[in-house]
Amino acid sequence: MQPNDPTLRHFGEVLEHYSFLIPDYQRGYSWGESQWQALWRDIQNVARSGAEQHFAGMMLVRPCTQKKGPPRVEVVDGQQRLITVIILANALRTCLGEAPQDFAVEFKGNKELQDYFDFYALGNADAESSLSREPSSYALSLKAAAVFYGDLVTQLPNAEAQQVLDILLDKFCVFLLAVSPAFDIHIAFETLNNRGRPLSKMELLKNRLIYLSTVVAQPGDNAADLRNLVHEAWKGIYQALGRSEKTQHHDDEFLLAHATAYFKRKREADWLENTLFNDVFTVGNEQTTFAFIQEYIQSLQSAAQWWSHIHSPTLMPSGHQKQLDRLEHCGFAFFKPLILSAYLRASSGIRGAIVSPREHARALSCVETLLAEIERFIVVVLRLSGVRGNTGRADMESAAYTLLKPGRDGFLAEENGIHKLKNHEAIELTSRFVRASASNVEYEDGSFDDDEFPWEGFFYPSQLQAHIERRFQKGDGFYKWDFTRLALYEYETSFQNDGNNPVKIPWSDFHFDETVEHIFPQNPSGAGRAYWDEKFSVDGRSDRQGRIIKALQNSLGNLLFLSRASNSAASNDAYSIKQGRSETGKRMRYTNASYSATEVAQSFREWNAQSIAVRGVALLKFIEQRWDIELTDTPDDLKSYLPLCFGSQGQAIKEGKAGKISTRSLRMKQAN
Repeated sequence: MQPNDPTLRHFGEVLEHYSFLIPDYQRGYSWGESQWQALWRDIQNVARSGAEQHFAGMMLVRPCTQKKGPPRVEVVDGQQRLITVIILANALRTCLGEAPQDFAVEFKGNKELQDYFDFYALGNADAESSLSREPSSYALSLKAAAVFYGDLVTQLPNAEAQQVLDILLDKFCVFLLAVSPAFDIHIAFETLNNRGRPLSKMELLKNRLIYLSTVVAQPGDNAADLRNLVHEAWKGIYQALGRSEKTQHHDDEFLLAHATAYFKRKREADWLENTLFNDVFTVGNEQTTFAFIQEYIQSLQSAAQWWSHIHSPTLMPSGHQKQLDRLEHCGFAFFKPLILSAYLRASSGIRGAIVSPREHARALSCVETLLAEIERFIVVVLRLSGVRGNTGRADMESAAYTLLKPGRDGFLAEENGIHKLKNHEAIELTSRFVRASASNVEYEDGSFDDDEFPWEGFFYPSQLQAHIERRFQKGDGFYKWDFTRLALYEYETSFQNDGNNPVKIPWSDFHFDETVEHIFPQNPSGAGRAYWDEKFSVDGRSDRQGRIIKALQNSLGNLLFLSRASNSAASNDAYSIKQGRSETGKRMRYTNASYSATEVAQSFREWNAQSIAVRGVALLKFIEQRWDIELTDTPDDLKSYLPLCFGSQGQAIKEGKAGKISTRSLRMKQAN
């Protein structure tokens, strides 16, 4: 059987006749469930129709020199289908009680993928001990394919499993096309996509850099060395991105974050693609020298390691782990380029910092401070105040560019001299800039909280009050607000006592519908109805449309974080009903729930408008302390927080139309 023979060849015939070399310029195995399902559907369609053949595409190969054994070909295009067919075929054989077939496939220069292929696709038990402890996303995809098909075929009767295997090997056909051994694959490879899943920009960039190594070389440059550098760097990048499920498919998100810091992002369509492939890494750009490409590759590889640490911070110093977890909770917004720049700058010249950051906590402490200020900006400006989600983005991305390398001109450079500072000094200045951008205040004498940044921050108490009023007007108030979820969770963690009291429910399991309860229920009913009618007896003339009641129900002080899902019927119970010496109701249930619930049970014997106001002001004071912000212009006047607790109904509640609100009670709670 010869390549370029126009005859369609069965997959079984191709697999029997050739041995295959997967070259190192290829991306690894990257098919996912949508492609696996598509292959399975194709098999089912052939089985139903009784078709004699099914066209499965083309395989582009390049013959290799081999003295012994079956003819060997380098797979230029079609690797994904080839590997998937092998995985499925051997899963079916295992299902039939047969030994997996030992197909001849070699991953050139990629021992990790070879080990994973040998173990998961070929069933070679000896390869298990060699499996990487921190596999790349490609290796994990290969494993996932084997698990997917293994689970799928175990449900098949033997007769059906044999039918599927016969269809796969004897009816699925490919055209086998060969290119000349002298043909430069790297030039053509940029225009090739594997069927079913386009190449990511990261994969396209790898081939572009390999191609440039052959065309921008000057006398004395070694194209082979640069090409090897690209191969090794990309192995390291994909290994870093594969360490955690959180980053396994981050190729283009990571590349965009790094490019934003490295090249200074502009607000234009297709900026990343144009910058990488049309402006920078293109033939004719005199600045794209060997040295420039080498420097860029080294930065990209280091950035991939930090990207992995940022999203899976188990090797980070404890303070960084805490701050990164908090950022995970509130969302990174548009700050990943700045965080990446900070870690790259802080670790520059420090041997071992990227591999073992925990051992270099002192050198990285300036980044920990920056993380805290970034979290504060995201919470105070983007999550709390109601401004647009891209507020401050251009400034922060410009700061990422200027911070990345010493000596760069740009944002903060001329005014503040960041380009002249040492690494830790530059990061500390950036921290102050982020803080000033969030909440810098100008005083009557023209001075600022931080005079080095002579402008006001994005947060204003009046803007916050208007935003909260809008939320109450729409009906939800604090309920189902992302900021509320964050604030209630942070309040719960404040009871940890330096980690000795673990939070009883993880952040990922904390949702409004399951773990947040209205203490004063939204729809009082059943036996508890009489209690709530008594405690919240609002004059109908003052509240004809029920707005005061709704404001009380959806106030921050009335929302309680629970340690487990609440029974929906129990959520309508009375707060507390005395029957002789015994007590029933929510208060008793709260004594064995979350820390926040226990505090409510211990602090409040009854639940009424004053209880909601007292607890609401206490939570707002906690928010001020937690994120170092003042939510009103008169923080000593506790009643000034009531409009924040109740929106536009704050004045009515302050005036006592839902029951007396005592300033003394507000102060007693703050003292506690």
